[in-house]
Amino acid sequence: MKTFVRDSLFKAIAAAPSPLHLYGLAQDPRQLKKVVLAAQDLGISHLLFAKLRPFKAVLELESAYYSVQFRNHFFMAELQSMLKGLSDRAIEAIILKGAQFCTDLYLNPGMRNFNDIDLLIQKKDVESSKEVFTDAGYSVSASKLTRREDIHYIASKPGSGIKYIFEVHWSLLSEDVKFISTQEIWEKRRGSYLCPEHNLLYLLAHLNRHNYHCLKTLCDIDHFLDRYQESLDWEYISRFCKPRLVYYGLRKARDMFGASFPKKVLERTSPPLLDRLAFYVNRKMPYFGKIYNKSMLYSLTDFAGYLTYRSRININGNKEHH
Repeated sequence: MKTFVRDSLFKAIAAAPSPLHLYGLAQDPRQLKKVVLAAQDLGISHLLFAKLRPFKAVLELESAYYSVQFRNHFFMAELQSMLKGLSDRAIEAIILKGAQFCTDLYLNPGMRNFNDIDLLIQKKDVESSKEVFTDAGYSVSASKLTRREDIHYIASKPGSGIKYIFEVHWSLLSEDVKFISTQEIWEKRRGSYLCPEHNLLYLLAHLNRHNYHCLKTLCDIDHFLDRYQESLDWEYISRFCKPRLVYYGLRKARDMFGASFPKKVLERTSPPLLDRLAFYVNRKMPYFGKIYNKSMLYSLTDFAGYLTYRSRININGNKEHH
């Protein structure tokens, strides 16, 4: 994909795209065709259609948009049904990722597709929740990802042309998000959702697991920041997450979509030069990245980044006490 086509596409699907850019794209059939092909190749044609819809362009993408909207309608109806079943057994649940974002961030269920529904429950309710899904006709199995079998299970059942899949988690902890207790996650939640700070940390950790190549997650981060960045507690986010995780994730979202956040966030969380160089090489030569990430050098640069982070002024401009 050529750089100018990619950049034009990313500008069009950003959380706050320039109306001038959208209008110019809609009026340029040759460029628009290339952008449409790129969107189809990346599986985001439904999102491009939604952004260009006011200009009555790319009508050939209309079916993709309504297909996502139609599918999400059934997914959301099934979600409400299962939430009621869990509630009837006094089991609390937090909705994660796509099932939340399609209405909370994108404000239109046709703009955010998802293939499964992620829920967070408390560990004490794991066995009872499995019974709820089994009674509703679901088959329950352990995660196929061995390293994560101890934090979630999968429930699935066929529907009318749709296969419903739930990933039920009882922990969101990872090596990238430190010191957040499960109790704190539940105490700070907002209704059926994670609090904004935990939501962003979860997105950044998810992006890191996909080596910063997950376009859907990057779109989520961009739209999330567009809605919540002014109310986010950046000091809290930096304290409970590896600085490098914040830096690379937010910088990627900014470079691709123009995502907005306080300038001092990147200044404070910037990793050492060696780590940034290794990150760049990793993008070009993934095999090197696998070796580097498992090496002692990675641990040393990660620790150096933490020390550097602790020595910088905080996000709100107040100096830390040493």
